[in-house]
Formats: sequence, structure tokens, C-alpha cells
Amino acid sequence: MSMSVDLAAPTGWEHSKREATRQALLEGGLQLVIKTGIPAMTVGTISEAAGFTRGAFYYNFVDKSDFVSTLIGWYYQHLRVHTVEVWEELQTVLEGIDMDAPAPKRAETALTPFLDAITGNHRAIIAQEMRLYASRDQHCYEILQSAEFEWQHEIEEYFQRIMDAVNIKCTGSLKDLALLARTAYTVFDVYPEGYTDHYGETVGETPTTLSTIFELMITDK
Repeated sequence: MSMSVDLAAPTGWEHSKREATRQALLEGGLQLVIKTGIPAMTVGTISEAAGFTRGAFYYNFVDKSDFVSTLIGWYYQHLRVHTVEVWEELQTVLEGIDMDAPAPKRAETALTPFLDAITGNHRAIIAQEMRLYASRDQHCYEILQSAEFEWQHEIEEYFQRIMDAVNIKCTGSLKDLALLARTAYTVFDVYPEGYTDHYGETVGETPTTLSTIFELMITDK
């Protein structure tokens, strides 16, 4: 009994190598988004930034539009995965804060990477560049709309979890929550103009408990 082999089918090693190449191209492309902007990007500059030839690019993507649409989905997926990772540590801190034993340093240590995941890494620049390009590319526009909608929903959930934790701890001294409350607020406060409009409605509907907390913090100094 003979066994046929499909010579056209990629092996596991070839598939792994191709995925590594795609990853490198996407990472290189993201750096170009920040440095030069999407309009200035070309197949050549994307390939060069990743250390590959144009042939490697075309082996993975049809053209620049295909690359940017893939980049958008990949970037937002990366944001979600990374945010989940840093949120787990923050959640542990939120659940473990003891009003009788303040731990502001521990809270700050956990809050900083969480905020960096949401507002850092040139978030505003990348978002603005993707929006500008998507406004002229219908396929990219649809992908970006979906990705931003999901991302906004997740950010709102994280923000509400922080506020819920703050509310639960309000039975004790609010001094212990000063850092936590102020940092929770910056999740929405630090977005530069041009990106905040996406969150405008949410910012306008910030829970009244937040303003109450700030007022109590001032009088409890």
C-alpha cells in the first residue's frame, strides 16, 4: 500500500517559520506607524523594518491594504491579551487592600503597568494613524470599527471593576484609597484630544460615586 504525499502542503516547521515572519513584519510595521505614519509606509519600508525582503512580504500579504487591515486586528488583539495579564495582578491587589493596613506602594506597583497597557505605548498616535488610513479604505474601516468597539467595551468594564472595588472599600479611611481613586480616574482622563472623542460619551457618564470619592478625599486629608 503506497502513501501519497502532498508536496504543496506546508510542514509544521514551514508554518511556524511563516508565522514568525508575519509576526516580525507586523511588529516592524507597527514601529513605522509610530515613526513615519501609515501613508508613508511602503512594502519596501515594511519589509526592511522587519529585516526581510519584499518577497517575504508578498508571501504573507497581498498588498499594503491587506497588511494594514491585518495589523489593526493583530494590534488590538495584542492589547487585549496584555491588558488581561496586567489586570490579573491589579485585581489581586484590589481584592486584598486592607483599610487597616494601607498598601499604597503595592497598589501603585500594580496600577502602573495596567495604565501603561491602556494608555501607554503611543496609543493615541497609533489610533489616530489607523483612523486616518481607515477613512480611505473601507475594508480597514470595518475592521477598525469592530476592534475599537470591542476595546472600548473592555476598557469600560475594567474601569467599572476598579470603581466597584473603590466603593466596597469606602467603609474605611479614604486616605488609603487616594492613589487608587486618582489612578482609576486617569484611565479616562489621560487620553489626548483626537482619541478621547471615542470615549466622550463614557467619560460624560462617569459614575457619580467617583466625584463623591474625590470630594471625600479632599475633606479627609
